[in-house]
Amino acid sequence: MNSKNKAGIIVLICGIMTAKCAGAAIEIWAPRQANPAFAEPGKDIIAEIRGDAGLSASLWSASLENDLRTWNCSVTYVAYGIINRGTENGWNLTVRVPADAPPELFKLNISHTAGGSASWINSVSVVRDFETSFYIIQLTDEQIDKDAAVEANGHRSAGLIGWAAPVVNLINPRLVLNTGDEVDDAWTNTDNKFTWYTTAKTVYRVPCVTVKGNNDDGVNAKWESYFGQRSFSFIMGSFYVLAHDFTDGTLKTWAASDYNTNWNDPSIKYRLIAQHAWTDANPSAFIPDTDKPCDLMLMGHTHANGIKQSNPYYAVYTQSAENYANGGFFEFVKSGSGWSCSSPLSGHAGGSDNIQLVGDWGAARVSAAHALPDDGTQTANTITVLNKIQRNFYDGRVRFLLASGRYAVNGGEKIAEYGYAGGTKTAVLARVNIPQAGASDATVTLAVIKTGPAQIRITSLPFSISCVETSPAITVEAQDGAGSIDGTFGGTVSLVTASPAGSFSVSSTEWNNIDAASLVSGTAVFYYRDRIGGFPVITVSRPDLELCDTQAWAVVQPVISIVKSHRNSGSDTPGTAAIPVSAGDALEYTITVKNNGTETATEIVILDAKAFDTCSNNPVSFIGMDTFPPADSWAYTSDPGLGAWHSWGSVPYFGQEDVKGLRWKIAMLGAEEEREIRFSVRVR
Repeated sequence: MNSKNKAGIIVLICGIMTAKCAGAAIEIWAPRQANPAFAEPGKDIIAEIRGDAGLSASLWSASLENDLRTWNCSVTYVAYGIINRGTENGWNLTVRVPADAPPELFKLNISHTAGGSASWINSVSVVRDFETSFYIIQLTDEQIDKDAAVEANGHRSAGLIGWAAPVVNLINPRLVLNTGDEVDDAWTNTDNKFTWYTTAKTVYRVPCVTVKGNNDDGVNAKWESYFGQRSFSFIMGSFYVLAHDFTDGTLKTWAASDYNTNWNDPSIKYRLIAQHAWTDANPSAFIPDTDKPCDLMLMGHTHANGIKQSNPYYAVYTQSAENYANGGFFEFVKSGSGWSCSSPLSGHAGGSDNIQLVGDWGAARVSAAHALPDDGTQTANTITVLNKIQRNFYDGRVRFLLASGRYAVNGGEKIAEYGYAGGTKTAVLARVNIPQAGASDATVTLAVIKTGPAQIRITSLPFSISCVETSPAITVEAQDGAGSIDGTFGGTVSLVTASPAGSFSVSSTEWNNIDAASLVSGTAVFYYRDRIGGFPVITVSRPDLELCDTQAWAVVQPVISIVKSHRNSGSDTPGTAAIPVSAGDALEYTITVKNNGTETATEIVILDAKAFDTCSNNPVSFIGMDTFPPADSWAYTSDPGLGAWHSWGSVPYFGQEDVKGLRWKIAMLGAEEEREIRFSVRVR
């Protein structure tokens, strides 16, 4: 078993711990595995990059990557300035975490078109909501001096870290706090020890916040090469964490400045300090001023539980993790706008906050077993979680690897679902409340079952119809994430159009309005009609599965424009503005009718009564009017109310003085076709 663990570590070491890729001119200084960035979905992190000042500010890209797939990020701001606590020049990149990124731990990838690329594993943790209660595990004084475990308790081995990793991943603390002495006597066999340690941590799915101890001292440059910053801070909403290298006086000055700045920030409601020790022999440890107390300080160093002080805040030492992955468990409760630590700190020296993660030869004290292979081929599965620890892990985490689709979780809360392997498979991330063990072990079972396809798509092409036509067949498919038909789905999809005059039918000949279509073997076919022209958006959806697709179709109609002009027979210039007239003048009117639409217009009727309205114009007598060919029919009326008309084909006689209106009918006017109709009157 140990030899297998060792071989796995050898494979992992190739390339994953380097901040700079081969041939690259850039290097990630922060975040890294030991000082990760925390972000909510859709929010920003700051990446500090070592790179030449001459690089273009517009050629950066970033992504987040887990063991299954990659999420592209947007780089929203780039500036060349100060990095590494203001001690060197470099690039500051504001990287936007995708809104659909699941709450997991990611590798950060940074690329520049001219500068190359760099990455750091386990360096970005996405948290659903900072302002919710959480717990952490403190693992201190692991003091690794060997790769594989040679004792049942895993004493000081990277193998012990590997044993504990799946337990930590199931418990899912918001972070693991490593408060120093990660390796033993770092000044000897440094590269191997640092490699064993950092590589063993790569199987974590939980972020680790790591600071130096006295056994890690004397090799600061190598520490920074393998781990990163030795003193740093981060903020999770209203929760501030300062992690400090207690051996460095210069860093103590920085820590004091950073702490005091955040002390004066009214949005910070809780302050946690993590460092290896607080002893008279180490004056570089950071101790807040008495008028600016923190809320809790967690330390290691003594290899035993102890309380340094309890007032004005608790500063405690925690047992070493060198055997059985022993550590401390601390819970932080959000209530209203404030935070508190609910752990029984007064009993810390007696072991009230203790936690032991594994037994002999790595026997997991929290474990999970799938009923079926977790290999991306199942459409249903169960996980049974077994807890031997007398603590309730209410934010436990499990992940199912399944065939492509949408899934429901029973016995837990589905918090993320995403496709991988080119969309052919689906990962489901679930939160589970793991009950604490009592006199016997505690168990909880989660079940996942497929409820629908990964996506619904309108696969037929957009079309153009007139308001009197029926669309061609419209096809909707239930698909997997790769775009192949998911024939296992036979449910219904709802149909909605943005047009108030649109309707759907399963038949193009016997029209019956429907608002849902049934899928057979993953496919449905239906038709559409609309009496209103435009570009209506059609939505096909399954709201219960959060699935939908839309498509805009063109419904074309004739668009008729009419322009009326007139001229005095004594003038050659027609116009639309009012003109002076005298009794006996002859006036000629021209009505221009044009179809500006894309569809033929039929049965157009043009009516003019304005020229005969004596309320606004001089009285006139009829002279003449166009008939065929500009119009297909015509008529007139002597009714002032325009209600009674002479039959189609009738024309007033020359000089008739009681005409109150004229009208013309055009049987058909094609797209872009234009007609001109004229009539004339004499002013009386």
